[in-house]
Amino acid sequence: LPLGSGIRFIGNRISEFDDGDLVLIAPNIPHNTFDKEYFGDMYEQYLIWFHESPLDRIGELFKEFHKISSLLKRASAGMAFHGNTKYEVGMIMREMVCLDKFQRIIKFFEIMHILANSKDYECTSSNESELAQSKVKS
Repeated sequence: LPLGSGIRFIGNRISEFDDGDLVLIAPNIPHNTFDKEYFGDMYEQYLIWFHESPLDRIGELFKEFHKISSLLKRASAGMAFHGNTKYEVGMIMREMVCLDKFQRIIKFFEIMHILANSKDYECTSSNESELAQSKVKS
């Protein structure tokens, strides 16, 4: 999200977002369409939708992709990236708009590599096991 601010709803958490927001949301995590709760006159977003199963299979075949498989497991609760990571990935995503399909795939794997190696993130929601544990404690 290069431009815009507002409120995001991901899983069981509500939080604010601002310019440069970068989130990775796993399948089946309830979330709003981010453009519904924004503030101000300007809003811009870039989305990359993909199926995680082919990435899991690649991770099984090539050790170079193990970190990406691990990233997808961590993303089961959603992830919000901060710091240099969100700016670096944001620049790549903007570049992707003008590229052909093959080059977009190359850039996609570059983004996944950056996210998989980043320590600049927080979970945006509780994952299913955390939710089950909190229900047991209640």
